[in-house]
Amino acid sequence: MKYRCRDEIINIILQTVMTGATRHKIMFEASISSEQAEEYLLFLQARELICVTGKRAYKITEKGNVYLSKSNELNELLIQ
Repeated sequence: MKYRCRDEIINIILQTVMTGATRHKIMFEASISSEQAEEYLLFLQARELICVTGKRAYKITEKGNVYLSKSNELNELLIQ
């Protein structure tokens, strides 16, 4: 498996929770362990990029959408 930086994993998580996702789905999509998922989810919640919905699912916030959009713009500039 290729090494992925923290920003790449965060972007994958934010894209996964766009329509709502459980912790298990996040772990699967980002290919991370339960311990890593816990660390990232707490980190993203503390910065108000995601929130917990009623059924223990996670959803991206408006602030998270802005972050993801800016991150994607930056990645496009770096690739060109």
